[in-house]
Amino acid sequence: MRTLILATIAAAAIAQPVWADERARGPGTVLSVSAMGSATAQPDMATITVGVENEAVLAEDALNENSRRMTAVIEALRRAGVAQRDIQTMRISLDERYYNSQKTGYTARNSVQARVRDMRHVGAVIDAAVTAGGNRVQGVF
Repeated sequence: MRTLILATIAAAAIAQPVWADERARGPGTVLSVSAMGSATAQPDMATITVGVENEAVLAEDALNENSRRMTAVIEALRRAGVAQRDIQTMRISLDERYYNSQKTGYTARNSVQARVRDMRHVGAVIDAAVTAGGNRVQGVF
């Protein structure tokens, strides 16, 4: 067994790489290609993320208020022309809040992503969501 291990180590130490095609390493013609491209287009759709964040002493109160306000935001998005199929929940969370190591309450967060298929209405859709109670606009893509 010891002889086999020593023979394997010796073979590995003197091994040379073998190329499938030695001509690929030798002198000859080299073809080098590089390219760059770009494309521009007028955007035809925007995706916005809008949400509600609120605080309350009790978890239930934080969630209830958040749900009430988010329902109003979603209704405003619908009235602004966003189809129901274009509204998707992205995040719902409830976190404890602390101050000086003392729990002071809860923070509830809820956000939706909405596809606006007419670029002329993006600003109006955001305005409608914020007017309805949305206090987080996290991105327009």
